[in-house]
Amino acid sequence: MNAAGIVGALALVGMCLGPAPGLAQTADGKRQLAQQLMDETGMTANLDSMTKSMIEQMVAHTTAEMSPETRARAGQMAEAMSAALQRVTPRIMAVSIDAYAQTFTEEELQGILAFYRTPVGRSMAAKMPVLMRNVTDASLAIMPEMQAAMAAELCARQTCPDRLKALAEKAPKP
Repeated sequence: MNAAGIVGALALVGMCLGPAPGLAQTADGKRQLAQQLMDETGMTANLDSMTKSMIEQMVAHTTAEMSPETRARAGQMAEAMSAALQRVTPRIMAVSIDAYAQTFTEEELQGILAFYRTPVGRSMAAKMPVLMRNVTDASLAIMPEMQAAMAAELCARQTCPDRLKALAEKAPKP
């Protein structure tokens, strides 16, 4: 998993669960290295714009067949999600920094940081927002297939309404 993917996963965990026991007890030196890593990779500066972009992509992909009223509500929900994420960004970053410091040794953090200070590392960090948009687009493109597969799995386990059965029939065969 790439750095942005790790940070994103950690951010979601942090938002849902809060800090795990022992995270606040990490060494200050490791926390400083983790903060430098967030700064070097652009995560500190770009988290807000990356999450807004992801939300916009999800809304655009999922609202295409909605009524104008439903689309307007989805737009309001996206705005609310963006505002909420902005509010908790400092906490997301703090949880991410603590998780990096807890997970990696000081030597590993120094090595990761050294990589991101190389031309290849800087290039990777600079291209990460584009990569994440591309991964999000690709993931959203297969969402209908995943929903159909989920419907098929659910219908195999319980009685399903007709609309769910119709969706399940579109599922790829195992």
